[in-house]
Amino acid sequence: MAESATDFILNEGNEDGLPTLYQQDEVYYEYNQSANSWSKLSCTLFNAITAASDLFNYEFTLDQIKEINDLSYEHGRKKGDGWYTNYAVDLVRNWRNSQKDLVAQYGKVAKYRLDMRNDELVNRVLAKLYTICWSFEGNTDYILDYSTD
Repeated sequence: MAESATDFILNEGNEDGLPTLYQQDEVYYEYNQSANSWSKLSCTLFNAITAASDLFNYEFTLDQIKEINDLSYEHGRKKGDGWYTNYAVDLVRNWRNSQKDLVAQYGKVAKYRLDMRNDELVNRVLAKLYTICWSFEGNTDYILDYSTD
């Protein structure tokens, strides 16, 4: 997926412009996408939701996750399909930024893009306590076969 005009692009040296994050505690929220029939193909959404949880130390409710999942179908996702990470991140960010009470308490979410092939940049971003949502264009049959072997 190509970047959009609203993405902040991180390059070598400009990661210093990232807002400073502070570790709030040792709590990490985990969500089980396989627990519900409606969410089994929603890995990219769960990835973005987990990143937002990490960023704000906030646990999404199952109802909120279901709402976001349902919204994905209104934003181009097809029933029975997964979705691109870029779209999932945008949806979660926009949903989260539309929640006035959460924005008032925690602030807004921004999205940054970076080249995952740049190990040094990735490590510096992770050292700043950011969570990176990433994926690769895979094939389910290949992954299942690979996992079996």
